[in-house]
Amino acid sequence: DMVRLCAAGKDTATVVGGTCQEPVAEEVPVAELPGAVARVLGPLLEQPGSACLLLYSCLLTRGVAQVKQDDPDGSTLVYGANWLCTTEMMSLMLRGQASGNVGAFSATGEPHSWASPLKVGLLSYTEAGQSQESVNICDGLK
Repeated sequence: DMVRLCAAGKDTATVVGGTCQEPVAEEVPVAELPGAVARVLGPLLEQPGSACLLLYSCLLTRGVAQVKQDDPDGSTLVYGANWLCTTEMMSLMLRGQASGNVGAFSATGEPHSWASPLKVGLLSYTEAGQSQESVNICDGLK
């Protein structure tokens, strides 16, 4: 479903196989996406480091230009030596767009929420009051 969400409004999606060091991209019609993901990614996802192929598939399906447009602040999708996913990457994989505001309010103070068809939530250390910075998570992620 993650790659399908990134393909919203498109006729094709990109499924990436191979290895993280040598990825191989395959364009597939969206109608054939479930079978292609199972065929290309299924056997690989149990191997160490291969989850990055799912990330590549989401990014290439959405398109680099569109991901940059989704997040005008230019945030990275992963950071650090361990390639930790940012909220922008999480948003791309859960909603099909890379806008990473998980807070209950926009930058201008307007109420903000997520609509995620995958029925997942988010736990926040900052919302629990265990941090100097407090961020109220939007209701759609609770």
